[in-house]
Amino acid sequence: MFEVAKDAGIIYANSAEKLKRVPLRAKQLTLPSGDQFSQLVDAVEHAGAWCSRDCADFIRGLAFTGLRKSEAGQVEWRDLDF
Repeated sequence: MFEVAKDAGIIYANSAEKLKRVPLRAKQLTLPSGDQFSQLVDAVEHAGAWCSRDCADFIRGLAFTGLRKSEAGQVEWRDLDF
């Protein structure tokens, strides 16, 4: 875009020419152990709210399918094969 503007005479120089790419660092994931996960889900399931069991089921579903929350919201009955 800057080169097009420079060629068109809109700007004098491309200020981005001297910029270097910053290397991407891998995100460090710290996942719970199987026992920690079970404790977490159990705590949610027995939290006492009207939807505690549904929330625990949702957490299990996300964990065992690998879906993100937004992806899970798009799943329909016709997508499931029991």
